[in-house]
Order: sequence, then C-alpha cells, then structure tokens
Amino acid sequence: MISRILITCLACHKPNTARVQIGHESEQSVSFLCPNCGAEMRLKLLLDNPPHVKVIFEENCEEGEEEGIITNIGAGFAIDKDNLHRDLYFPSFELMRENAKAMAAAVDEIELNINEAGPVIFDTTIALGTLPRSAEYWKFLKQALRFHNNGQTGLMEVQLNKLWELSADGAFIDWTEEDKSLENTLFMFFQRIMQPSTTKWLNPLIDTIKKAAEINTNEMKELCFHYDHDLKSDRFESYSEIFSEYFKAYGEFNQTLLYVRLEQQLDTDKVATSTNFDLTKMFYGNAFEVLATHLDLPAAINNILSGRPYDQMEKMDLKHYRTINKANRTTCFANNAELSWLVSEYDSTVRNASHHRWFKLNHARNEITYRSGGTGAIHKISYAEYLYRCNKLTMQLMLLACFELWLIKAMGKSL
Repeated sequence: MISRILITCLACHKPNTARVQIGHESEQSVSFLCPNCGAEMRLKLLLDNPPHVKVIFEENCEEGEEEGIITNIGAGFAIDKDNLHRDLYFPSFELMRENAKAMAAAVDEIELNINEAGPVIFDTTIALGTLPRSAEYWKFLKQALRFHNNGQTGLMEVQLNKLWELSADGAFIDWTEEDKSLENTLFMFFQRIMQPSTTKWLNPLIDTIKKAAEINTNEMKELCFHYDHDLKSDRFESYSEIFSEYFKAYGEFNQTLLYVRLEQQLDTDKVATSTNFDLTKMFYGNAFEVLATHLDLPAAINNILSGRPYDQMEKMDLKHYRTINKANRTTCFANNAELSWLVSEYDSTVRNASHHRWFKLNHARNEITYRSGGTGAIHKISYAEYLYRCNKLTMQLMLLACFELWLIKAMGKSL
C-alpha cells in the first residue's frame, strides 16, 4: 500500500509529494530531503488503525495543500535511484521479478489455504517472510528478559502473555503450551525474523554441535558446563542490548533487511529513501563488538571438531584467545564453512569508523565516507549498502543467539 502525502517544506515553503510505502509496524518514522532545497524533513506515520494512516509532521514540514516534486519512500525496500522521483512507481514489483521462484512458491502456499469466502490480499513482503510488528514483539521480549534477569518471574510471564496475545492471529506462530518459555519464545522469534533462510542458515550450525558431541562427548560436556556457569547470563544481556538498539532503528534497517534474508545482493543503483543516520551510525561498531565477544563459543566448538580440548586452539588457549585483537578472532575457525558463515560480515575497518564516529554522510545523504584508522585511505559506501551490512551482521548475531539457545535446550538447562 502506498500513502500519498502532501507536504510543505518549512525551509523553502515549496510543495512536496511523498509516496510512502506503508510498512507493517504500528509506527513508521521517515526522514528524507526536500528535493527543492535539500533540507531534511521528518514524518511519523501512525498505522495502528488500518487502513487509516495518521501523519505527524515532526521536523521542518507541515501538511501541504498542493502536489509537488514526488519522492518515493520505501518500507521494506530500497529504490532504484532513477525512480526516486517517479510517479506510479512500486518498488515491490522489482523484488517480485527478481525473486520469481520464491514468489511462485508463496503464491502456491497461499492458494492451498484460500477458502471459498472470496479473494485475499497478497502482501509481497509477508509472502517472502517478513514478520509484521517485529519491533513491537521485541519490546515484550526485551522486558521479559529484563524481568527474568531480575528474578521477577511473574512480571516476565505477563510480558510473554502479551506477546502471545498479540500473535494470536497467526502472524507470529501457532503456540502450544510447551512453547511458552522464555527460551523457546526467543528462539522462535529469531527464527521467524530470519525467514525464509532460517533452515538453511541454522541447521548446519546445529549439526556442528552434534558432530562435536560425537567426536568427544567429555569435552563437549566440559564446554557445556563452562557455558552454563560462566558465560550464559552475560551473553543474553548483551544480545538484549544490541537487538534493542537494532529495533529502535528498525524503520531504517528494514529498507534492506529483506534483501539479506533472501541472500540477494543489493544493486549499486539502489538507494535507501529514509536516512535517519543518527539512529544507525553507531550500530555496526556496537554489533561488531558483541559478535566478536561471543565468538569464543564457535571457536571452542571448532577446537573439539579439530580433536583438541574445547579450550585449546592450535596456538593459544581459550583464555588468551579472549584477549587478542577482535579483528583476528575469526582465523581459528576460518576453514570451517558452517562456523565461518557467522563472520561472513565482519569488517574491523567499518567497525572502527562506526565505533569512533569517523563516518561522514554527504549532503545528499546517500553516501558515507570514512578513512582507515581515522586518517588513512578513504573508503566510500552507500547508505543503503551500510544498512545492508548492518542487517547481515544482525542476522549473524541472531543466528549465534539461536545456536546458544539450542545448546541450552540440549543441556536441559534454562536461561
């Protein structure tokens, strides 16, 4: 669904027309440049009463009375640069063409479930795996985790019950009583976010745990004991913090998330149409730090797979491994295809630029410039590509969280 919004820019007082692709959250924030003067305008769409759309004009804009230059704004899609100001343009059509096989399978699935009551509305992004209200679900999970960590079990269950009530329409999952634990809820949420690639990404990792247990049961037990007693609690506090940061800026990241989940490269001519860089510029560095800290678990699994004790790498022990430069923590399992996928997006140069605020966004807000080490070689990346890489890093973190949750369940333990 496209909402056509007439806007007056308060900087130049000229009319604008925003054609906004409506997303699947209860609120949708949009930040874009006036095509007349280049001033940033910010809107918030309230979508909690569909099909009605209420617009709050937040910064440098007000409701307009006449049509102006068109700006297409995509939720769940990046847009071809040449079509940014074209009327009657629908970015979802391109994604449908590029993913014809996946779309055909989704149509077949829908046709199997259509009853005789009449036609149904076909939503491209949902058919391709998008979870509506993802950010809203996460708010309940974040609170549930916080109450769990504080020993407030009753309040934790209240938050989980709210989530289950919200998902009663089947958008999330068909719940059964045994599903209703914090561990299962987190596991299923992450699985659902990664669709349609969940099985492809997760099953090989679970197989590595099983294989390690077959190779050396005693070492696997020692690793599980170490994880349960020394690592588990802090890990999920870190996950909660970084995923909360992600979902706070979900409207920005969601512009390229579907491309990552479909394992589809982002074309160089694609642009992100909402550009609230203040919400996203620190994310890559922060997510990199969490991932780097948590790589000790796949490293320990790789030790067992290599015929060594879980805490002994080829050239150092696990204690020393945790002190080395984070950029070098992937080399010990680089030859394991299943484990190395967890760091297929792992760029310390981008991390440093993000972490130390070396990013510079150009005036058109479509390209980021940064220097290696802050003063070295110049690098350039489009804002859309930056969001894409942040999403890939997030999928790796969710996959690693599922890896750990599966291990906890296999141990017969809980968070």
